[in-house]
Amino acid sequence: MQRLRKSWFLVRFDLVRHGMGYILSVLFFGYGSGMVLMMFQDMEGKDASSFNSANLIIDLYFLCILGLSGFAFASLYYRMYWRSKSFSKKAIFLKSYPISARETVESKIMSVIIHVIGQGGVFFSVMYFGPSPLQELLSVSQYFEFIIMWLAYAFVWGCFYAYMEISFSEKAYLWGCIGIAILYSLVLCLGWLADYPLVQHSIGWIQQYGIWAPLGSLVVSAAALLIFHRAGIKKIHSRDLYL
Repeated sequence: MQRLRKSWFLVRFDLVRHGMGYILSVLFFGYGSGMVLMMFQDMEGKDASSFNSANLIIDLYFLCILGLSGFAFASLYYRMYWRSKSFSKKAIFLKSYPISARETVESKIMSVIIHVIGQGGVFFSVMYFGPSPLQELLSVSQYFEFIIMWLAYAFVWGCFYAYMEISFSEKAYLWGCIGIAILYSLVLCLGWLADYPLVQHSIGWIQQYGIWAPLGSLVVSAAALLIFHRAGIKKIHSRDLYL
């Protein structure tokens, strides 16, 4: 219980510190959801299973925006990390207090969960309650399954970003982000070459497999949590904060 209290203290500390960054994040997720709505509307009357420009943008927004939903990316702490060395300074600060590596990692897991639910909730709420064909394609229960499946994806990336934050220098973190951007580009290119729009097919997975689709995603996200928990604790113990 004491460990959880310390972890929750770290979470609250970060939530308060990011301040205005959350407002910018909410606006960003609302804007992204609005763009996806426009693309879904543009798809009406067209073959949704083909990889056209609208599906390209939909996949791009789902992959990139939800991938960033695990942290307050719009806050100054993340926007200027390579210049301010904010990650390393925070790690040095935490090591000067009686806070264990396990408490640090568990606080990051709590933070990722809160951010994914909050920011992902904005993204999917705007999308569903706006003029969208999703209301015709999916029932309310199916839409919740669709949300769970994609939030599980967001949680996996949130854990990965959190691992990079506590494990690497700011320079390595930047290169990691560049690598992720390249990976997204490759996924989109493969989808275009294979004529396989990812989001449209994920809707089909929900229609075909029901609850099994989000359950599979939750299993993957649970595995990511366990890997991050173990690897993060090990890395904190071995990391040289002054490199």
